[in-house]
Amino acid sequence: MRFDQLYAEQLQALTLQGKRSKTIDGYARDVRRIAGFFNRWPDDLTTADLNTYFAWMAENYSWSSVKVDLWGLSEVDGFYWKDSAPDIVNPGREEQGLFSV
Repeated sequence: MRFDQLYAEQLQALTLQGKRSKTIDGYARDVRRIAGFFNRWPDDLTTADLNTYFAWMAENYSWSSVKVDLWGLSEVDGFYWKDSAPDIVNPGREEQGLFSV
């Protein structure tokens, strides 16, 4: 019940932000995937949990999928957890002396 309410609020907020339907669908998928990965409410996740999840994502999905999940979950930061999504660096890419996603 709690997840359903937060999930509906997230979808509504993304719609009000003017996000396109494909973006909303992608961000919603990200939230469902992380909730399924831990088999618990997304608002119970900690920074350590997010780091564990993104390490798993990096091992099992393409880098572009990792970035989309990170962006999607960053957009819903505050709906589900108080900690921020982790800073993730693409170790194979360097721009202007700084590592970047």
